[in-house]
Amino acid sequence: MDKTSVMVRFSIYGENFDPCVISEELGLSPTETHLKGEPTKNGRNTWKDTSWSINTGYEESLDINVQLEKIMSLLEFKTEKLVELKDKLCVSMLFMIVVKIENNETPAMYFKKPFIHFLSRIDAEVGFDVYVYS
Repeated sequence: MDKTSVMVRFSIYGENFDPCVISEELGLSPTETHLKGEPTKNGRNTWKDTSWSINTGYEESLDINVQLEKIMSLLEFKTEKLVELKDKLCVSMLFMIVVKIENNETPAMYFKKPFIHFLSRIDAEVGFDVYVYS
């Protein structure tokens, strides 16, 4: 039987920058990077932005905060560096939360105060993709 799963991705994206700069400045290896204009996996489209991202992968979960805290643990002590990169490279930041609901088991979806504070400090956005399978 399939279980509800959650994946959280943190992305830095913008017009044109070298993703290696982000890796070097943050001391983190990305899960994936894309360059503006590169073909997407299906080959029918191209990436609209350059991006650098890390993610948790899909994990069985009934609370999005479990995955948010995993990403936050990598980033929370790099707040000043993220703000500097945002200004220097003219990039934006996004947390994307993807939920795959199985067996009508909906996870808790709320934000804890430390996450809200962090979002505000780095001026990031949040998005959700929710897929209901059964």
